[in-house]
Amino acid sequence: MTIEHTERDIDRLRAEFVREPRERALHLAHRLSWYSKQLALGDQAEASQATSAEALEVASHVLTGPEPSILERTDLIRICVGTARCMVQAGRPEQALEVAAKAETQYQALAEVATDPVAVLALRGAILTVTADAHTALGDAKTAMETLSEALLELLAGSGSNPLIVKQMVREPLASLAALIAQH
Repeated sequence: MTIEHTERDIDRLRAEFVREPRERALHLAHRLSWYSKQLALGDQAEASQATSAEALEVASHVLTGPEPSILERTDLIRICVGTARCMVQAGRPEQALEVAAKAETQYQALAEVATDPVAVLALRGAILTVTADAHTALGDAKTAMETLSEALLELLAGSGSNPLIVKQMVREPLASLAALIAQH
């Protein structure tokens, strides 16, 4: 899908969102999140961060009206994590920490109602990993290392016993932890 096609699709989804905000929020937020990644790959960090922030704002509409479903809350957490990552890459680690805190709040609400604690732990690992990345960007290596260590524990607990899943889930935090250790 070209960027132009994605932009047209986003315009169409925005029009649907105006008519039915809560029902269309996640669909638009997912497309915005995808577009943000395309922008980031095109070395447009500022535009990517702005698009991610819009995705988070749109996704937050699932918190209006009735209690969000487990799937809606999970999607909101994932969008928060993606937005925080974009903010770190755009040089805004303080804002990334604020968004990660929102993800943590949603995680706590999800943990209360989730039927699968393993999946919830894996989500928390992603939140902690982006939190550690923000602390690294702020130059706080000690907090970053502690947070990455906790993230690894959460990801390992949330990965089940499948070695391929374990490898996939812990690759990023282990690489970040290794880089921090090498620097200090």
